[in-house]
Amino acid sequence: GCYDVLGNDCCMAILYGRCLEMAKRYNEAFDVYQKANEQTKQAFRPLCQCSYGYLAHAYLKGIGTEINIEKAKELVLEGIEQYQDKTDCSVLALYAYLAIKNEKGFSKEKAIKYLTKKFM
Repeated sequence: GCYDVLGNDCCMAILYGRCLEMAKRYNEAFDVYQKANEQTKQAFRPLCQCSYGYLAHAYLKGIGTEINIEKAKELVLEGIEQYQDKTDCSVLALYAYLAIKNEKGFSKEKAIKYLTKKFM
C-alpha cells in the first residue's frame, strides 16, 4: 500500500486518497483518509490538518462509506476547535459550506472570518 512508500506523511497520503477517489476506488480512498486522520490525531503538533477536511468530505458525499453528516460536522468542528483559522483550507471550506446550509453550530460570520484571515 501507499504507506510502505509514503510513511507517515499525511498530506501525501491524502493526495493518494484523492487519486483513488478520482479513479472511483472509493473504499480504498476512504481507508486512506481514515488512516491519515488517525495519524494526524496521534501527532504531537501535526504540520497539516487536511485529513480532517478530506475525511469529512468523504462522510458528506458518501465516498467509501455511508453519508454521515453528523460525523462530517464533528470532524470539521474538531479541526476548527484545535487550530482555529490556522487549520487547513479544506476544513475551512467545509465549515463555510455547512454554515451556508445553516447547520447548527456553524456560523456564517465565523466562516467569513476564518476564510478572509486565511487568505489575507
